[in-house]
Amino acid sequence: MINTNKSKFIYIFGIFLLGLITLILGFFKDQSVQDINAKLSIRNNLWGHYGQKSIKAKLYEIEKNHLALYLHSLQNPNEITANKVIIANLDRELQRYKSEQNSIQEEAIKADNEFENNKKGSLILGIMLLISQICLLILSFYYFIFIKPQESRN
Repeated sequence: MINTNKSKFIYIFGIFLLGLITLILGFFKDQSVQDINAKLSIRNNLWGHYGQKSIKAKLYEIEKNHLALYLHSLQNPNEITANKVIIANLDRELQRYKSEQNSIQEEAIKADNEFENNKKGSLILGIMLLISQICLLILSFYYFIFIKPQESRN
């Protein structure tokens, strides 16, 4: 088929070039996987923190509602005033937790989006790496099955 030195060089250079491309794609794929793992960790931490704030806010809300119901049964003006102060403090804490919860939720949603984008990029890199490996394999087989035997005949 092909028996010139120039053609042999082109095949060997093609194999080398595809090997180099495969190596580079593999490096970027590894980096992408590391980024995905980091984003996943950040995302999970943010959603866990959001859940923690949500539980604390719910506990403050339950305590505030409990004291508000208890307030109606009180007769002593000093106890009523003290409970109103406690309810106001609980309400401030509740608002603080809800505000923190909202900001954490925004960060978590942003982290979710970054994670999904990195996952898509990693998938594309993985497909490119697979195609490069298949092309390298085909070119190598072609060289060793068709071109190399012709050299030995000559």
